[in-house]
Amino acid sequence: MAEPHHSSTGKNGNVTKEFILNAFVMNTPGHLAPGLWKHPRNKTDRYKKLSFWTDLAQLLDKANFHAMCIADTLGPPRIRASIPVNDLLYLVPAMAAVTKNLVFGVTASPTYEKPYALARRLSTVDHLSEGRIAWNIVTSYLDSAARNHGLKEQIPNGERYAIAHEYMDVLYKLWGGSFRDEYLSHADQAGALALFGGWTGVNLSGYNDDEDFRFSDSPRVQSIVRRWSVTVPGTDNLPWTNRRIVEYLSVGGLQAMLILVLGRSI
Repeated sequence: MAEPHHSSTGKNGNVTKEFILNAFVMNTPGHLAPGLWKHPRNKTDRYKKLSFWTDLAQLLDKANFHAMCIADTLGPPRIRASIPVNDLLYLVPAMAAVTKNLVFGVTASPTYEKPYALARRLSTVDHLSEGRIAWNIVTSYLDSAARNHGLKEQIPNGERYAIAHEYMDVLYKLWGGSFRDEYLSHADQAGALALFGGWTGVNLSGYNDDEDFRFSDSPRVQSIVRRWSVTVPGTDNLPWTNRRIVEYLSVGGLQAMLILVLGRSI
């Protein structure tokens, strides 16, 4: 995710602090100054158009803003001009695609969100923005948000913070322990067999390279092999070994792959 800025040393050797500019916005018709909707240069009525956000992101990027912090609420806020509030996360990949340096601080609450779902979405946006994302962690404050998620009233403040602490522990474990390096090397034997194990729950690393899995003691392996032999022409009577599985996974994965060769008349 986004790296923080640090102090720098000037030409005379003195330590200087960087001036960091953050834009504070919200995916809604009006934010902290709702009366500005009447201003002739106001464009927030276009908040539902992606071009509004990409234009704004480019403007901030060219002006050397460090970040765009995007506020959010999960229920109707007190400022009525801030209704409706659209989901902010969908904006970030588009804005990241048209900018080079701008960081996007997204607001998300752990109070009502399942850890895996949020970890997955933030990881996806982190990849698509090439690391230019930050998370503004909040615990929600509106009774309307609680009612929108099936509760009668807001969870007490102390309990929300306790939820958030446990939530962050879970997310750090998901982000730090969900990926293994060998999963990224699809074309070598160890990587292909790691993929096979991850997909099927069957560890083939202990088998001999030339053992024919058509006659395996594992029903799951036999079932997969039978499916492969049907989808891959010419393999009906061929042995399915570690070596052949590695070759298959490196080219086509678990499912059938159809290759069409198109020609034209001369």
